[in-house]
Amino acid sequence: MAASSRASPTFIGGPSQAAAGSVRISHNAQGEQAVPSRSSAMLKFADQLQRKLRLLEASEHSQRLLYRIEDCLDACVAAVLDRCTGPIEEHLGGVHVIQIFRDRPIVELLPVVAVGTIMGTLYVTFSWAFIPAVGLSATSTSSVIFHSSFILAGLSYERGLTVDPGRIPDDWQKDEDGKPLFERNGSRWIFINERKRKGGALRFCNKEQKFKPDRAHFCSAMQRNVLRMDHYCPWLVNCVGHHNHKYFILFLFYTVLASITVDAQAIPALCFRTFSGGHTFMIVQGTIISSLLTGVLGPFFGFHCWLMANNMTTIEFCEKKRDREASPNPARSPYDIGLYKNIQCIMGDQWPLWFLPISGPAGDGLQWGIAEVKQAPGAREDSAAPQVAAAPAVEESSSRCSVSEIGDYHAWLAAGSFGLEALTRATPSFWGNAWQGLQEIGEDIQSGLRKQGPNFMRVCFGRSRAEPMTHLAQGTS
Repeated sequence: MAASSRASPTFIGGPSQAAAGSVRISHNAQGEQAVPSRSSAMLKFADQLQRKLRLLEASEHSQRLLYRIEDCLDACVAAVLDRCTGPIEEHLGGVHVIQIFRDRPIVELLPVVAVGTIMGTLYVTFSWAFIPAVGLSATSTSSVIFHSSFILAGLSYERGLTVDPGRIPDDWQKDEDGKPLFERNGSRWIFINERKRKGGALRFCNKEQKFKPDRAHFCSAMQRNVLRMDHYCPWLVNCVGHHNHKYFILFLFYTVLASITVDAQAIPALCFRTFSGGHTFMIVQGTIISSLLTGVLGPFFGFHCWLMANNMTTIEFCEKKRDREASPNPARSPYDIGLYKNIQCIMGDQWPLWFLPISGPAGDGLQWGIAEVKQAPGAREDSAAPQVAAAPAVEESSSRCSVSEIGDYHAWLAAGSFGLEALTRATPSFWGNAWQGLQEIGEDIQSGLRKQGPNFMRVCFGRSRAEPMTHLAQGTS
């Protein structure tokens, strides 16, 4: 029959794949395979492509919708913040710190937040936990030392953060004849000591296209040269240079002083007294932070005091260390002009203001007095030709240095006589109160040792510790 002569269609892969929609291949009467039509394959491909395009359009539409929702949320948050912080910004918009960090990324604020958190924890520990726990008066010696040093440390940090360390003026750019512009204009004459080792030419910064004064270096973090650059401090988010080096030193000094005050008061109290759980937790964490600050910043502050006494920066110290490795007897810093004048180069000319963050050093940071100029061994006579014009200035500075030590002694004697005169003018009541305060501190230490000494010995030898209330009652009876 005709119906039996036509072969039934078969599917490749068996019945399971046939149900899943496998490609159907039919057989004709002779058993030859029939190739599926090209039009059906194209229709199927077009249908799949159309479905993928619809999915892609749907995803793009949803993505645009999400972006639109995000923009609306950003606008709402900005409107709320503008409504809430508008009056505050009117009052704080002129603050220098806000102006500095207004256009900076929020990542640069993290060190400032970290410093504020550490100092705030230290303050809360001493003022809100330790003083009420021990019943210390707010006008006591330790309280006055801590609060004054804490306030001065905060002011010094703000000044070191906001004051520009110093930059090279625009008239230090190269002229057509290859010289600085200020030489052509004749506005000033500056003696430059630091020159290139090869040829003795002036140092030139290719990144900023300016000649470099003595002790100026390029800061990669600030992308410009800094006058008398010491180092870049990530905690200040600023480079320590000529105009803000004093505030950096004062910040270290007052932070170490506040930390030492907390350690000196909190550690004996934890050893010889018993507090509640909350007070103990706060005092312990504050003591840990203050001990870490003292252990880390104490040697760091001592190192910078040594650098200041020798009129040397951190970069110059590293260069001297490198020269020391190359030569066993390196020369001292050429800018060492005596202890008193070295301190004046950073802390300022008026010594009564050295410990206050209100005035910086004198000078523009472009030229520095030098102790002596030594010609490198083996150098030729013609290599000193670029320094011929500066020879009188070198002789003058060396002659000043020859009597600088005598001047330093006179300055220190004058400062000491001024201080003694100020002490003698003080009222006797002030010194009587100070002496009474010292006597009270000694009596507190003696009474604490008498009352809590046995408890401390029991704790050291592992015995049971007496109840605090019972011990205090027995002590008072």
